[in-house]
Amino acid sequence: MPSAAAAQRSFTVRDTVTLQSLLRPRLVRRLALMPFVLLAPGAAGQAAPSTARLEVRSDSGTLRVFTSGDLAALPHAEVTEAEHGGAEARASTFSGVPLDTILRRAGVPIDSVRGARAAMYVLVEARDGYRALYSLAELAPDLGGGGVLLVDTRDGAPLSEREGPLRLVNPGDKHPTRWVRQVTALVVRRAP
Repeated sequence: MPSAAAAQRSFTVRDTVTLQSLLRPRLVRRLALMPFVLLAPGAAGQAAPSTARLEVRSDSGTLRVFTSGDLAALPHAEVTEAEHGGAEARASTFSGVPLDTILRRAGVPIDSVRGARAAMYVLVEARDGYRALYSLAELAPDLGGGGVLLVDTRDGAPLSEREGPLRLVNPGDKHPTRWVRQVTALVVRRAP
């Protein structure tokens, strides 16, 4: 009869061989797929090809749809801001279209926010379900000063898949809670 130490040794050796034989095919499959993963757009935070599509809607329906080409043709502005405060904050240069320009092109009365229009707001919607709210008055250049950008580049490169292809940047906010990533729609409404 084998000793307890011999039984333990044979179990360990047999168990190790079994694990190696199971892991080796998985490792080979994973290694075979790695070149595709490394070359895939958006992998490891790399910029994805820009296929931006932005809907501007109101309660009565879609006012306008902007594509990457439409947005590229509009005047761009740049702002250099740190996304989060603190000692480790790294400033980035964002480039994009002023939000008031987009709203104006969609037919939103951004230049005459008076009377009943002062109760209008813009709900920003993101692909992941995140939403943020801006009053139309704070976006109007003659009232709130504007300054909010719908950006498509960061430090000269297209936004990563995690951030974009479109992102809202508001340098006037003290905390980037309303810096919405992956923006898909702007919904213009009037408060009841």
